[in-house]
Amino acid sequence: MTIHKHLIQFLAMKRLFYLFATVFVVLFLSSRLLTAGPLLMHGKAVPMPTNLQGPFVLLPDGEILTVKGVSVHRSKDKGKTWTSKKILDDKFINGYEGAIVRTPEGTIVFAFHNTNEMSYGKDGKGKWGEGNIEDWVLPVYVIRSTDDGRTWSEPIFIQKSWNGAVRSMIRLKSGRILLVGQSVIPWSHTTLTYASDDGGQTWKASNELTIGEKVSHDHDGAMEATIMQRNDDSVYMLIRTTTGVLHESVSTDDGTTWSEPQPTTVKNSHSCASMARLADGRAILIWNATPIGKDIFGSREELSVAFSDDDAKTWSEPVIVAARYVKEGDPWTINQVSYPLFFEIEPGVYWITSGFGSLRMQITEKDIRESLPNPTGEKPPAHLKLAD
Repeated sequence: MTIHKHLIQFLAMKRLFYLFATVFVVLFLSSRLLTAGPLLMHGKAVPMPTNLQGPFVLLPDGEILTVKGVSVHRSKDKGKTWTSKKILDDKFINGYEGAIVRTPEGTIVFAFHNTNEMSYGKDGKGKWGEGNIEDWVLPVYVIRSTDDGRTWSEPIFIQKSWNGAVRSMIRLKSGRILLVGQSVIPWSHTTLTYASDDGGQTWKASNELTIGEKVSHDHDGAMEATIMQRNDDSVYMLIRTTTGVLHESVSTDDGTTWSEPQPTTVKNSHSCASMARLADGRAILIWNATPIGKDIFGSREELSVAFSDDDAKTWSEPVIVAARYVKEGDPWTINQVSYPLFFEIEPGVYWITSGFGSLRMQITEKDIRESLPNPTGEKPPAHLKLAD
């Protein structure tokens, strides 16, 4: 009886400890979030009508479609209301952003990480640079729909190894679908593409790209690339690196092979970019241009946009469209606007979202182009306002 009594007391104390620990964590996180810089966005921008992040795809009848979690979401009124339908079973969940493309024949391909299988090293407790790289797992799958998203295939496996980002997929003029992938060679990240010539049913990997041999940072190498097909039919790639600038690579064989990455002049705060072809044929780039006075780490405060009239050979001066300014010495991820996704909901009207920073913004090309760059590094630029 005495043992039983002590056991009850011990369990009660244990529950009380966990209760206090939970309250402490909640209060601590709340206080940290209260210190986060407020979300600022372009003064001519308006909030998107939805909190969904994307990626989005536009159907011929004007309907918008995206996949999030285990469901497909559809809107017939430009994002104001949505219907949802579960399309993945409990073994799969799209916990991150994903990439989506639609062919003219009506086939939609969606690529995603299955975060249910994710493992940070052995037993999920690994430390980057130690142990077996094969224990780092973040698999990539695709699902397909041949009827504009009404029914979907079972997930099709692409790769098992750690893949930090699935964010960019395009259909080429040849009909080939090209998906940007990522892998690792101990302990550096590599970038590659997967090509499908049968509407996403089967995939073939390209050569792997990396940058430098010395591994001094857990994000060294080539990461989180974005691609666009040029007018000469070559495919152009911009790659995240730890060098302070985006690197570029070109494929002249529809993504079968890629050239050795070379540095561009596009300064970058060690984060990924999103590049896309606009409805009028020009190109847009959305990325974390390095703020004046900051180094390449911990400076994702500002999200910028630039345009190209010459197939991404040169870019206009960046215009800051959103920001969350960090307090000195406070590097929490809430103080950034990064991992952008782009969607042209109609010609000249853009949705820009972010994985970090909770940006959900609608803005026109005209308003961006009429804004002035910020060469002095003023914080915040005069054209930014508090988000609603």
